[in-house]
Amino acid sequence: MKRPAFFSLRLSLLLELTFSGLQLPGIAAGPALARPLPTTLNPAQPQALSGRRADTPLSTSDLMIQRPYQAPDGRTLVPPVIGLPGAQIYREAFTLGAESAILGGIPTDLGFTAPEALSIVGRPYGNYNAGCTLCVFSTPDNLHQGGAQAALSGIDFRMGAFAVAHGDAAVAGFYQYDELSQARVTARATRFTATTVSLARPMTAAEMALLHQGMYLATNVVDPHLPPRNWQGLPNENAYWGFIRSWTPTSITVYGWAVLGAGNAAGGQVPDPAHLDTLKSSAAVPLVFAGVPAKIFSKNTYVSMDADRIYGPHPTARANAYEREELDFRPRNFTRPHSMSFHGWTTSYECDHCTPEASTDESYAYLVNGPGLKRAYVAQLYSDGLEFSGYNTWLPGNGAPRVQGDNHILFDFASDLPTRNTLHFGAKVFKDAAPGTSWTNWDVRLGLNIDGQRSDRMQGGVDMVQLAWNYQNTPDTLCLLSAGNVPGLCQDSQANAVFHGRARFQDTVDFTGTRPTNFANGLTLHAVPDGSGLLGGQGTTLQWNDYGSQTRTSLVNIDPSGKQGGFTFYDINADSSGTPADLLLSLSKRDGLRTTQPAHFSALEAVRLSTGPITAPGSAAGPAFPAFPRSRLPASTPPTPLQDGQHARCTDCTLNGRTGVDVVWNAASARWTDMMNNPLH
Repeated sequence: MKRPAFFSLRLSLLLELTFSGLQLPGIAAGPALARPLPTTLNPAQPQALSGRRADTPLSTSDLMIQRPYQAPDGRTLVPPVIGLPGAQIYREAFTLGAESAILGGIPTDLGFTAPEALSIVGRPYGNYNAGCTLCVFSTPDNLHQGGAQAALSGIDFRMGAFAVAHGDAAVAGFYQYDELSQARVTARATRFTATTVSLARPMTAAEMALLHQGMYLATNVVDPHLPPRNWQGLPNENAYWGFIRSWTPTSITVYGWAVLGAGNAAGGQVPDPAHLDTLKSSAAVPLVFAGVPAKIFSKNTYVSMDADRIYGPHPTARANAYEREELDFRPRNFTRPHSMSFHGWTTSYECDHCTPEASTDESYAYLVNGPGLKRAYVAQLYSDGLEFSGYNTWLPGNGAPRVQGDNHILFDFASDLPTRNTLHFGAKVFKDAAPGTSWTNWDVRLGLNIDGQRSDRMQGGVDMVQLAWNYQNTPDTLCLLSAGNVPGLCQDSQANAVFHGRARFQDTVDFTGTRPTNFANGLTLHAVPDGSGLLGGQGTTLQWNDYGSQTRTSLVNIDPSGKQGGFTFYDINADSSGTPADLLLSLSKRDGLRTTQPAHFSALEAVRLSTGPITAPGSAAGPAFPAFPRSRLPASTPPTPLQDGQHARCTDCTLNGRTGVDVVWNAASARWTDMMNNPLH
């Protein structure tokens, strides 16, 4: 391949340069020169180095590489494009680190910067750093230590079979390693001022060589007025911090002290060594930590997108769409089932030797913070794919079962029990009918399954009660299915309730509709034992028409408030004014058989009528009740109070249009009533 005309570059063990059009300020063979970079970075005439030996090392305090550049005005210039300038460039561009190398962005006195791009072409072939085209490490380690060695099948290959058996032979186009590195200098503090900290022992020359202007300087001295923990219980960084300005062996000067993010930006703050951090640090003396971070980002992307550049009066840009990151994975010719594996984003979180509660409740692996964003997550899969899967949550795609009796999971939530069972609660689509020619051939069920296995369908396990919509090809219906497939109670499309099994009511059942309730095969009511084995009631109906105060119709059980067994029969009453229905017949344990209508008996034993005693064949006459007008009915007064259930005859009371009513004393209400506990009229 033809070599570019403007330069030729080869690297040997040290450095070989055969570069036409290259300026290397202050280059010398031997010890480094302490020659500062010029304050103004002027383009210079190229200096040819084609005569240098390949094994001759280069040593310089600053290195600027330039190349020809065609400027917009047509001139051919030689601007700097790569810089290894040492501390000089940092003094001119303070946002750069003092340990930075520079590719592009170097300004000239002509007011422009030559653009520069970097292309790295590699071919990873082995483990460790041989397995990555670009390996980036944030660590104080060197190449012989673990922090600067890529964890790609990271076992010494010279161990042979052991390295193979414990590796995965992986490579990476880009590998990154970050660590919580220790402070460059940790020193005990003796005194603080508004801009300085005095040290208990002098720093060595090696320690001072690690410091730079603008370096973080943390302390373990806290502001006692700030909370030590946040709302999640995480220890706050409520200690004082500063940026290093300068130093001597016995002190470090900062631009000012403050607490990170605390909002107090006032100058003159002085850390008080009497208040030390006890949550993060166990040190009992004040300390300073040079070069430590308070937070670590592995990657932090900031995108600026100004609409004025697109839609403003003087447009200079066109792009109005942004993609955070795109991965185009294009496999080909995999014709065998399950012959390939693909993993997208993977977050592996393992906290070694940690308590299970080490992380705060708000810790997460993925966060979308986007007020106004329409969608936080979009999954576009084939119908049998999983849009989301977790130990608890299971969300398959939008498929449907094709075979009668099969199902497709809409969503499922799981709970692993200490009994080694798994409860599954979720919704499924079931294929009810074979044809599949109408949407009514599928139903949707919501309910509980025990110990099933999830894929895009629920397999096995035991179904508990399910709610089923459109069950068995019947649209607009809702059914309760026992054991997952046996209908019990259903509501049809006309809002009718259909019992496919027995109906048991543990409490009052109210029929409040205006239409009659029909029982095609009659109505049979049975008393059933309660929890103690006793019969809980008489197994009869209570049919109350409670319109108004006294309106009762049809067959009713004796009023429960009277605590007496028996039945009463009333005349039909359709009166909307609430007038009492006529009493026809009463049979009670306390009062016997009573009727207001003529009685016809084929055989008569002992009968008492309200008009007086009648002697039946072979029987004795029964005594009549004592008679009183209503105003003269006896009162219950000591020392001879009336007894509950005591009878009398009210000669001027009326009932069902007749004058003269048998009455009874009701001790609970302390009044005389008719035989049905109704007030007297």
